[in-house]
Amino acid sequence: MTTNHNAPDPTNINQFSLNTSRRAVVVAGAAGMATALLPAPTMLAAQDGDASPSDQILSLPLYPYGELVFLDPHRATNWGHHWVLLPQVWAGLLRLDEHGAVMNDLASSIESEDDGLVWVATIRSDVTFASGNPVTAEAMIQGWRRALNAQQLAPMAGYMSRVEGFDAFIVGDSEEIGFEARDNSTVAIRLSEPYAHFPEDLATFVWAAVDTVALDGVPGSEAPFADASAGLWRFAISEDDTLVRMIPNPNAPDALPNGFGEVQWRVIDGAQAAETAFSAFQNGELAIADVTRDVSAAVQQDQALADQIQTIPSSGSTMLIGMDFAQAPFDDVRVRRAVAASIDRSVWATEITAGEFTEATSITPPVLMESANYAAPDPLGFDPDLARSLIAEAGIDKTNQPVIAYYLTAGASNIQREQATALLDMINANSGLVIELDDTLTTEQIEALRGDNGGLQFDLRWWWPLTNSPSGLVSLAASDSASMSGWFNWSADLENADASAAAETFAALAADIVLTMDATERAQMYAEAEQILMDNAVFVPLGHWVQTYAQSSALTGTRQGAFTGYAPLVLDSDVVYQPTS
Repeated sequence: MTTNHNAPDPTNINQFSLNTSRRAVVVAGAAGMATALLPAPTMLAAQDGDASPSDQILSLPLYPYGELVFLDPHRATNWGHHWVLLPQVWAGLLRLDEHGAVMNDLASSIESEDDGLVWVATIRSDVTFASGNPVTAEAMIQGWRRALNAQQLAPMAGYMSRVEGFDAFIVGDSEEIGFEARDNSTVAIRLSEPYAHFPEDLATFVWAAVDTVALDGVPGSEAPFADASAGLWRFAISEDDTLVRMIPNPNAPDALPNGFGEVQWRVIDGAQAAETAFSAFQNGELAIADVTRDVSAAVQQDQALADQIQTIPSSGSTMLIGMDFAQAPFDDVRVRRAVAASIDRSVWATEITAGEFTEATSITPPVLMESANYAAPDPLGFDPDLARSLIAEAGIDKTNQPVIAYYLTAGASNIQREQATALLDMINANSGLVIELDDTLTTEQIEALRGDNGGLQFDLRWWWPLTNSPSGLVSLAASDSASMSGWFNWSADLENADASAAAETFAALAADIVLTMDATERAQMYAEAEQILMDNAVFVPLGHWVQTYAQSSALTGTRQGAFTGYAPLVLDSDVVYQPTS
């Protein structure tokens, strides 16, 4: 189903993923010129099977979904293909694993001081940049200062905004910022206030180690190829602007994969990107391809293809319904709860979306329960009798129901229209509430309408938490977040006393959570916060997306999960590629 886009602030980390997946995470804006503009799909033949391992090329797809491709972590936007690509080359102190869990990378350890106000990392003794220069605490700091350059602020700088002195530094009013090299291998980061989830910020690619010595005198467009990175791979210049090349970092401390000596990411864009990539996979030109509904029919007709289909075991996203607290009739909790009770999630998942989703078990996606030991509260169950009684209690009938519209962009596919219609029909049949589908407006017109009305009465949102932590609940539902203010408008300022009190309780709980250093206690507090969202039908969960992809049997040892989707996590020594032809 299609949802509507907004235009987030590049420095605002509280982004809400609208109409997106890990294939295409929400746009956070771009700064400076593109390192590589790769607009059109071009397929090249794979290397011959009898090539030596060092000559063998592994070809993988990269789907930018109309966005530019940047190879510099300080120029890259908050978009899915950058999360897939950049960590292969640009290593930081921490990184995210395939499930979105924080893990050490260049750091051997990281500890908090002063109850989360200061974070101290020890750098591994065996790491160097691709240039051969050592990765030291001071080198890390110089790279971070590059990201916060007032003349060219990194689009992902919002993930550094909690550092003490950030605001003055990024506008050039001060040279002081909360970075300290305590010795060659120990770096300290002081925040403006304690924050228990800071390692999640630190694991984003904007915090990558960048060798500013290697970049001295290098034009910005050539920076990605100047061996200033510290990952397993380094970028190599390509004469084909639809190709991103990676070759081994000769100074990488960790072992490299077996069976290939180069990775080529084929940039595949346009409305038929999925079909184009899947065709290339069938022809042996790509080792992996995303599997969408558009290509699933071809898979079902070919057993050999079906045998190569992989499914991400635990979903990392949730499709949600949001309703505007400031617009009737959704200013009444009974109406919002009636919508929740009117939806048979099993039917929505298995019949309406034809298995693209599983029925929602919570607002937070299953990956949190399976990889982060988080116990989410259950959503309000399917209960048509309750739905009808709540509508009646709210005093709504056919004679006085206000007009309610769900705006689906005019560019939506027939399948998306059919899915939207079926959902609205289900709500009507089980509650009596009529929600009209309007698919006549463009995305820009819907956005203008939202601006005029201060929100959208009823909308669908595809939510992707950045990590496998429930911390994303705050950026999802906080009253001042980009996902709530001007969209669904739940806040302590509402005239409705109950809604206002619930928002105030949620805000107070969220403020306490980020100061709580014990992870188990934090998880319990987040479950309380999610229960508040359920009780007040702030969001109504529909389903969790089932991610599938095709992978050649010649490629083994890759790690894919809810965070990475089809794309392998960093291609390391566990990965083996042995093509037969």
